[in-house]
Amino acid sequence: MKKTKRQRPKLGAILAIPLPDNTYAFGRLFKEYTLAIFKERKNIMNEIPKESDYDFFVTVYRYVICDGEWPVVGNIPFENEDDAWTQIL
Repeated sequence: MKKTKRQRPKLGAILAIPLPDNTYAFGRLFKEYTLAIFKERKNIMNEIPKESDYDFFVTVYRYVICDGEWPVVGNIPFENEDDAWTQIL
């Protein structure tokens, strides 16, 4: 098994999440290790969804974000720090 490089993603980072059907889901990093998972799935890891249309939010352990298994493929910065908090209703 190939060893992946550890990473320290910044807020707004887009992580590519490999799925069993050989497609990718994408998650945008919010504060407190919460990912906003995009509705759109892609066949290629570097094809980041254009719209911020999220399917759901999930909070994960820090090591899941930092271990490199879900590589950072982009970043969509937040306009201000308050926007980096999820507001789940």
